[in-house]
Order: sequence, then C-alpha cells, then structure tokens
Amino acid sequence: MPQTPRLLFAALTLAGGLSACGHQDQTAEQASQPPAAAVPAPTATVPSETPPTSTAAPVAAFDVNTVPLSTVALGPFPYVAGLKSFELNTTNSKDFAFERAYVYDGTALRTIEGKVSRRLFEVDRSSEVGKSMSELLIDRNLDNQLKAMGAVKVWTGIIPKDTIEKIGGNTVFYQHSGTGNDSEGDTYLIRQQDKQIWVQTSTSADSYRIDVVEQAGLPQLTTVLKAAELKEKLAAEGHVALHLNFDTDKATLRPDAQPVLAEVQKLLVQSPDLRLAVQGHTDNTSTPAHNQQLSEARAQTVVVALTAQGSAADRLQAAGFGQSKPLADNATEAGRAQNRRVELVRR
Repeated sequence: MPQTPRLLFAALTLAGGLSACGHQDQTAEQASQPPAAAVPAPTATVPSETPPTSTAAPVAAFDVNTVPLSTVALGPFPYVAGLKSFELNTTNSKDFAFERAYVYDGTALRTIEGKVSRRLFEVDRSSEVGKSMSELLIDRNLDNQLKAMGAVKVWTGIIPKDTIEKIGGNTVFYQHSGTGNDSEGDTYLIRQQDKQIWVQTSTSADSYRIDVVEQAGLPQLTTVLKAAELKEKLAAEGHVALHLNFDTDKATLRPDAQPVLAEVQKLLVQSPDLRLAVQGHTDNTSTPAHNQQLSEARAQTVVVALTAQGSAADRLQAAGFGQSKPLADNATEAGRAQNRRVELVRR
C-alpha cells in the first residue's frame, strides 16, 4: 500500500508531459502552415453623384438708358476732332448724310441708321511726338477726349465671330462698318436729351480709325404721292411703291409715314371696289430668312394701320418677299434704300 502515492504521482507527471508535448506539436504545425491570405474588408459602394447641371442665364441686352445724359455742347457733326500729330487719310475716310452702321455694345451688333462718319487718321512721323507714338498713347488720348464729351465706354475687345455671322457674315459687316472684325476696339455712347451718338475706335501704333454714328431719321428726298397719283399708277402699272420709314430692323412705322398712309386711305375711300395686296420688300442686309420675316411683318403693320383708319380688312392682303425682288443694286446705299419698300398691288 505505501507504493500507491508514488504510482499516482508518476501517472500525473506522465500525463502532464504528454499534454505539453501535444500543445507544442500543435503550435509547430500551425507555424509551418503558410499564413492565410488577408481578405479585404468589404467596402461600401457610394453611388456617384451627378453634379447638377446649371443653365447659364441669358446675357441681358445692353440698356442705353443706363448711360447718363450728357449736357456738353458738342459742336457740329462728327463732333470728335483729330488728335495732334495725326493727319486725316482722305482716301479711306467718308461722311454720309444717311447710312447704316453696325455698332457692337458688348452683347449684340446694333443696326443704327443716321449720320455716319468713318475716318482714318495716320501719325505724322515728322513731328516730335509722332516719332515716339505708341498705341497706348493714342488709346488714352482718345478715351480722355471722348469722356470729356460725356461719352461712356460700353465695351472693349474683339467682336465675336458668331455675332457677325448672325447678320450675314463679313461681307455684310464690312458694308456698314469702318472698323475691323478681327482687331480690338472700343465702343462709346454719348447720350443727350435729343440724340444718341455712338463712337467706335480701333488703334495701332501709327494710326487709328474712328466711326461716329448719330441716330436719325431718313431725310425725305421724295414727295408724298397723292391719292389721285396712286390711282393713276395702279391703273397704268398695276402696282406702286411706297417708301415708308420704319424703325431700323423693325416693323414699327415712324411718324413721318403717316402722310403717306393718309393718301392711301383716301384712295381706298374714293375707290370702294379697289382691293390691294400690301407687299413688303427689303434690301439684302442680314440673312434671307430674317429679311423674309421682316418684310412680312412690315406689310402686316401697314395693313393694321390702314384698317385702324377705317379700311375693311378684307380689301387688304399682306405678303412679304424679303430681298428676292430688288429694284436696284444692293451694292450702294441709294440702291438699298430703293429696295426697302412696301408696294401696293392691284388685286
């Protein structure tokens, strides 16, 4: 019996040793195995955000009423004197009692009709100042001169090409503009109580060009045909042209058109059986599509004006032919003036 504790102790010791060996084998086995590849943690998929599309607001048209009125006494047209040390190039300069001009106001090309002066000045290199002339010197002096007259600069830069395309391209632009479409220029406006004067300048190191345009109505060179004369022409030729004045590039009749319409109204009263087609025509300025719309709108304006004076609407029929039936050569201002007309045609 005394050997029992020894046997028990030996058994416990052996069991502990076997247990330790089993633990070491397991650890060694785990160490001999290659490490498991790391599994990336799942990432949350964030839906891509589409940036909100923003529609650019349309550029507001230039408002001439934002230019303050000038009270400076300007003297005779074209108002702006040449700078010292410069000579007028008479070959490339011309004044018109009535012409059309394109003026860029920073948002669009405006069509202005009235007095037009287009002048080119070239530096006199024999003068002391002329020997050291610079473009900046010219720009600053022109700016000072114009601002002293009450002018406000409304734009500076190069006229966008797409703007010129809208009026029919370079050919149309150069017909009515002394300044270039590919060089930097400035536009000024002098606004007085009874007139608007637009000034456009473009400069180089040895010259500058300046256009002055004073908006004005067409000087009347023809007399108003009386009702009896209208009747005779309709009887003899079947049609008669009326050269009515409208606002530039619009279908709004100017006040001086009223005497002409009054005679047409007399004709209709005196000839109750007479029926007329009222046909609008334009020159070739701008695009054919635009001119077609303008001619139709102007013919309709005349019909509305006559019916407002008492003529029956069914006696008048409005139609437009745009630039398709010119009476004269559109290469000259006199020819274009003839082509801008409204004709009465006997039906």
